[in-house]
Amino acid sequence: MSAAGGASATSDAAVLQGFALPNVSVNDRAALAFASERLVAECMSRKGFRFVAIDIATASAMAEARQDEDRADRPLDDVIEPTGYLPLPVAPARVFDNDAYANSLDDATRIAWSRAALGEFDDAVTVNLPDGSQVSIPKTGCLTEARVALFGSAENAIMFEMGVASISVTAVTSANADPDVVTARAEWARCMSASGWAFEHFTQARQYAYQHPDEAMSVWTADRSCTRSSRLREVFGRAWQRSMEGLVDANLGVIEEYRLTIGQAIGRATELLAS
Repeated sequence: MSAAGGASATSDAAVLQGFALPNVSVNDRAALAFASERLVAECMSRKGFRFVAIDIATASAMAEARQDEDRADRPLDDVIEPTGYLPLPVAPARVFDNDAYANSLDDATRIAWSRAALGEFDDAVTVNLPDGSQVSIPKTGCLTEARVALFGSAENAIMFEMGVASISVTAVTSANADPDVVTARAEWARCMSASGWAFEHFTQARQYAYQHPDEAMSVWTADRSCTRSSRLREVFGRAWQRSMEGLVDANLGVIEEYRLTIGQAIGRATELLAS
C-alpha cells in the first residue's frame, strides 16, 4: 500500500502544467509521501498492527522518478534528451514490503490489517475528478486518517494524488487527436519510414529503443531528425496548450482549491519531517 478564466487562462495553464507534471518540488513531494506513510504507521501501531513507513531517501527517489514519467507520452525534446533517450525512471523498492507482509498473515489477521489500513469500502465517499471519472474513498482507515491530517480532507488528498494530474492526461489525449498533430505525426512517420523505421507513433519509437538498446541510438537519431522536420513537438505543444487552457477554464474552482490545500499540506509535512 502506498500512502498518493478569461485573460489569465494562459498563465493558469502554465501553473497547472507544472503542478500536474508536477511543479510541486521533488523535496515537497517526498516530504508529503514520507509524512503520509509516517502517519499511517503511527495509526496502525495504535490499532495494534505493523506498518513500516518509507524513509525520506526512498521517498525522495520515488518523487524524482515520478517527476520524469510524462516525457514518454510526448514527442522527443532533444534539449532534454540531447544525446539519446534517457532511461525511464524506476522507483526504488521499499525496504519493507507492507503488502507482502500482510499477505503472509493468516486470513483473519490479514483482513483485520487491511480494514485497519484501508478502511471499509462499503462506507465510502465518492470524489468526482476533473476528467469526469470518479474515485471512491473509505471514510475510515489509517490511510484516510493520514490524508485528512495532511490535506484537511480525503477529497483534497485525492485531488493532489490523482485529480489535477488527470487534467494533464486529458490534455495529452486531446492533443494526440488534434488534426494538426495527426498531420504532423503522419509526416513524422513517413520520415521515419524513409530512415528505415516503421513506426506510426512517436511513443512506439521510444518503446522500441528501450527494448532494443543496441539500436536505440539509431532510432533516437532518426526520431530527432524527423521530429524537427515535421515540427511535431511544436505542433503537439500548441495543441496541448489549447486543450489545457480550456480545461483550466472549466476547472478554475478545483485548481484554486488545490493551490490552497497543497500549500497547507506541504507545511504540515515539513513540520512532521522536522520532528
